[in-house]
Amino acid sequence: MSDTICALSTPPGLAALGIIRLSGPEAGSICDLRFRPRSSFGLPSHMKGYTMAYGSWTDDQGQVLDQVILAAFRAPHSYTGEDLYEISFHGGSQVRNSILESLLASGARPASAGEFSKRAFLNGKLDLAQAEAVMDLIEAESRLQQDQALRDLSGSLSQAVEDLKDQVLTLMAHLENILEFSEENAESSDIVGLKEGLKPIRTSIQQALAHWSQGRILNDKFRVCILGLPNAGKSTLLNALMGLDRAIVSDVSGTTRDTLEANLQVAGIPVLLTDTAGLRQTADLVEREGVDRALTAAQAADLVFWLHDPQRLPESQEALASYRSTAPDQKILALLGKQDLYSEAERRTQAQALGPEPVLAWSQVHPELLDPIRDQIKAAYDSLGSGQAGNIFLHNLRHKALLEEAKQALDMAAQSLDDPGALDMTAAMLRSAEEALASLSGSQVSDELVESIFSRFCVGK
Repeated sequence: MSDTICALSTPPGLAALGIIRLSGPEAGSICDLRFRPRSSFGLPSHMKGYTMAYGSWTDDQGQVLDQVILAAFRAPHSYTGEDLYEISFHGGSQVRNSILESLLASGARPASAGEFSKRAFLNGKLDLAQAEAVMDLIEAESRLQQDQALRDLSGSLSQAVEDLKDQVLTLMAHLENILEFSEENAESSDIVGLKEGLKPIRTSIQQALAHWSQGRILNDKFRVCILGLPNAGKSTLLNALMGLDRAIVSDVSGTTRDTLEANLQVAGIPVLLTDTAGLRQTADLVEREGVDRALTAAQAADLVFWLHDPQRLPESQEALASYRSTAPDQKILALLGKQDLYSEAERRTQAQALGPEPVLAWSQVHPELLDPIRDQIKAAYDSLGSGQAGNIFLHNLRHKALLEEAKQALDMAAQSLDDPGALDMTAAMLRSAEEALASLSGSQVSDELVESIFSRFCVGK
């Protein structure tokens, strides 16, 4: 924390602009050495917070390296809580490297991964959950991920957990009074009050945990797998949903020999779409391996699209029935492909042949038929639950584990209240629950965990 650190905060490579960050106690004096304003702007160390200056950046020989814009952010109102400067320069490797070298020669050191955000956490600018949200926002690939990361960054999750922690602390204080003044003659009304106080806390945590199946999709994505017989049109469907030729398509049966994954968004939901090899019995070892991989991918899917080939309906139905027997609880939606090749009467006959189960028509010639398919992805995602319990939306494994730990401790505390002689156990369990909740925001957390969390950040953040 006593060092002044610097790092590139924009991706390397050619660009119109790049940004280098400098933070720490010597940031202002280093900028005084290297920055030459174009007007009588004064020294960078005297710049007011949230102001910018145009000028030249020089090396230790006074040689101009680039024309830059210098932005100043003053402690404690900067991202890191320290004096922080951002140098905007013309993007390119030589300019970038020469400016970084000048900073290192002036006494700064390279920042480690996530060190800017780590300093923000240590200086009280962010709690740990908010710091994690920073990286979630950077890594967001869908609108749903973006929106949730912004909510967490605003402190929504932290405040909800802090409210739960305060409720636990209130119960702990009440219990301490009982233990101090009337342990042997604890009134039944006191015990009832403790039990009633535990109920809403346990309920809130239980509701949050119950929605994990939807929340985990923010990190793991909603997995959709396309299954069917060879040459049913699975790769064509993947390409249509992607809006590009991602998979090889041909009339040759067995063209797809392996799983092919593609990322897309459906109504803001991050979706991992998997094309698979056609399912059939085969003596070809490579194709057989492709079939095995298709089944493995389907088992991990949240939704399976089974694409029927109208020319082979009995065979396709038999294969679907066989698959259903291995995954009786999986959500499977039947699609009837190649519908542009048939008349309306023929399409009705085909749909009737599939029985009473819902089936969607599909044809690459009619892209509007993709909308109902996308709607089914959204509906399958929504069926997992609201995903929201109060202001707690669980999508981080660390947060989930801590809430499970807190819930277990609170459950044990509630059980111990049935024995008036076990109030010491109740106090210990409440303390364990409070510590787990405090760990989520980082008010009680080990140095090792802090290092582990920030090590996954990019260097310039």
